[in-house]
Amino acid sequence: MCFEVMFVLYISNMTLPSVSQSTTTQTRLECNHLAFSQGNKSYFYNNVNKTCIIYPTIIYRKDSLVSHPGFEYFVEDGPACGPPPVPKGHKLLEVIGSPGNYTARYKCGQYYIHRQIGETRCIGNSDWTETPCQDFASCETIKECNSSYTTDGEYIHYPGILNSSSVRLYCHNMNTSSPKTYLTLNATNVFDVPTGRCYGGHGCEVYPYTNPAQGKTTFTKVAIDTEQMSSMNHDYTFTIQDFGTQRPYGWVFCCSLSNIAMCLRGRSTIDLTNTGLMISNSTSWSKTGHLSHFTVNRTDFVVQLRGDGSCGGARPTGNLIQFVKDQQYVMPDDTIDPQCSLLGI
Repeated sequence: MCFEVMFVLYISNMTLPSVSQSTTTQTRLECNHLAFSQGNKSYFYNNVNKTCIIYPTIIYRKDSLVSHPGFEYFVEDGPACGPPPVPKGHKLLEVIGSPGNYTARYKCGQYYIHRQIGETRCIGNSDWTETPCQDFASCETIKECNSSYTTDGEYIHYPGILNSSSVRLYCHNMNTSSPKTYLTLNATNVFDVPTGRCYGGHGCEVYPYTNPAQGKTTFTKVAIDTEQMSSMNHDYTFTIQDFGTQRPYGWVFCCSLSNIAMCLRGRSTIDLTNTGLMISNSTSWSKTGHLSHFTVNRTDFVVQLRGDGSCGGARPTGNLIQFVKDQQYVMPDDTIDPQCSLLGI
């Protein structure tokens, strides 16, 4: 936002332009960075109305300036890193320090915790160090927020990717410093690569055949990456193995030699009914393996997959399944609503 402002300062017999082009910035450091990133040498800043006036040269006799209400005059200073970052969930309180060593202080927003980071600093001309506010998104941040939580169970989370809206997720290994986050599945989620195969010109008749990929895995909970709100691969902590090799969540696979597209013997079911999450429309499946064929029958909560190949089938595109919130879901009363013992500054 730019506008014109009447501003008169005097130094010796020199008068600054009575009408100067100016802009507004949220902090003096932003004005500082704006001035010197464009090769200017000094600037005037008003802390009250946030007016920033950039001056191309240095006025060497600062004591000769006539004070103007609210304005101060500055020569080149401030962090070489530029203005401190203000990510989502952060409110910048102040920046303190001296040339070459600056510290930024923040207040964390609702559903964000103030992590045990002493300060966010700019030293020399490197980047600012990590900011302190972390969204209440995972079991690990809940544990960091309040170490008294040592019991595994269903906790309310506020993932930033869901605009900090509440979801119910299971925390495992809360008696450690690195608990993991899962979604409890209330319906059958099974991934079956059956034994045998279709062979020759005999329709879908199955002949004996074994392959290391064969196996049947049922998930009772699926590991969740709360930064992306997606499934995590190759976590079988909460599974039941009927036989053979553990099968990854969301894949469909089988091994046949003929009538592949007709038989589609591999079967998989994803069912998020009554979990509080739905399968995102952005989730899709792609072919994997050799001579692959597959079908997808889906609703917001359930996906039925059939697939086959030699050996082949389908996997989630990008190897993950994206979840979104079910806005109609009613959170059970027994869900733990975590309270933070680390208060923001």
